[in-house]
Amino acid sequence: MGAHWLLYVGSYTRTPYEYTGAKATGQGIYLLDFNLSTGQLKPPRKVFLMENPAYFVFSPDNRFLFVNSEVPEWSEGRITTYRVNRKNGSLKYIGHRKSYGALPFYFDIDSTGKWLFAVNYLGGNALIFPVHDDGTLGKPTDNVYHHGSGIDRLRQAGPHPHCIVLDPSGRFCAVPDLGLDKIFFYELDLKYGKLFKYGFVKVPAGSGPRRFVYHPNRKYAYNTNEMSGTVTSWTYDESKGWITHLGIHKCLPESEKCDNAVGDIKIHPSGKFVYVSNRGHDSISVFRVNSYNGKLNLESVKPTGGRTPRSILIDPTGKFLLVVNQLSDTINCFKINQNDGSLRDSGFRVEVPTPNYLTLKCF
Repeated sequence: MGAHWLLYVGSYTRTPYEYTGAKATGQGIYLLDFNLSTGQLKPPRKVFLMENPAYFVFSPDNRFLFVNSEVPEWSEGRITTYRVNRKNGSLKYIGHRKSYGALPFYFDIDSTGKWLFAVNYLGGNALIFPVHDDGTLGKPTDNVYHHGSGIDRLRQAGPHPHCIVLDPSGRFCAVPDLGLDKIFFYELDLKYGKLFKYGFVKVPAGSGPRRFVYHPNRKYAYNTNEMSGTVTSWTYDESKGWITHLGIHKCLPESEKCDNAVGDIKIHPSGKFVYVSNRGHDSISVFRVNSYNGKLNLESVKPTGGRTPRSILIDPTGKFLLVVNQLSDTINCFKINQNDGSLRDSGFRVEVPTPNYLTLKCF
């Protein structure tokens, strides 16, 4: 019997933050079958009910799935643990723990599976939770708060850490803060579960750093800037856990004038291309990575076939890119040209109510 690939898709069950009046018709986490040979998506075959699951991460051994509840009305968010059936991918609720802040937006987990890292967007804090053997989370062993504000009085009235990403060495982590226009770096103590502030780099005022990724060659890093519609490229020194500025790259051609809110960023497995979702322009920007210096060149921009592409995913083979169109209730699949990185509609799409995030696993 061949490998069986499953998509796990989060959905909004309540109106999400900063989308006042937008619909939210999802029910929780949806499971979909995905054909890695053809790109075919099948309609959801199962849903696990929970409120506003918008980000999740698997434990390294795939035994557990950790899921946020991104509910604006809650003063503290929630992190739920599910046990994963490794034969069919189904989920069994184990328990949950409060996130110690409002709107938990992002997780990461260390290579041992013993520590879960989280940030609360409205709480303005970054935390480490110990992961017990049964998948439940203990109380945080560290809880670090950011302080300050940015120049945009509406969007940057306070700190808004948007993600937390461990570096390839597992010794440091990066935390872009949209509210402060800074990317913070922490040195990790994985014996006692501690975050030690290492320093920060600044992006131009009003940029709003959102997502951060390390290049697979471990020499470069990139972050999206939600508010300015740009990507920043950096050199990366793994020995020091530090980045140095390379350049700022616009996600749309100069001729395109729109209120663009940059979203997700993914690097092709080959390392040759970087893909960024444009939630205002409803498109995917395709960048080529300069192999000599790591800078990016905008090669093409592809419409997503829907509205508000919040999340994107590239399959492990690098053949397909999947995009979540939040406000048009669809997931669309594109074929990736291996020579220039360009995207072509595969013809496969599926309807999922108010989708917001997706990840792919093999069983």
